[in-house]
Amino acid sequence: MKFIFVILMVSLSVGCTTNQYNDEEMYDLASELKDLSQTVDGYLKFSDMEFKDGAELLDLVSKEYPNKVDDFVGYDIKVDIQSDNAVLLLCDEDIALIEDVGCNAKVDQILWKNIQRNSCEFKIEASKICN
Repeated sequence: MKFIFVILMVSLSVGCTTNQYNDEEMYDLASELKDLSQTVDGYLKFSDMEFKDGAELLDLVSKEYPNKVDDFVGYDIKVDIQSDNAVLLLCDEDIALIEDVGCNAKVDQILWKNIQRNSCEFKIEASKICN
């Protein structure tokens, strides 16, 4: 009986820690986020507007290019303005999934492979990545 209990507990603990995100779908989202981050970054750098925060910047881009945000329904997108660079963070509630700076051609942080609750906070410093 003890053996069955141990197997049940191990099965439950493994089931709770498995990655719930499909890699193929997430890589597609990462590509779309890279696209969006470059668009947002371009607006920040080349627009004559002053943005009070990242949410205002994302809102403008979303209105101008609604197709750029279509794939992110059900997720949260945060934008951090760091000097003249935009950093985007894609989250599922309180779980950070992808973080990207719009100034380069690669996805900067793949986070869904190591799920951590309460992790939806910016960690990238754009000044270390962007020239």
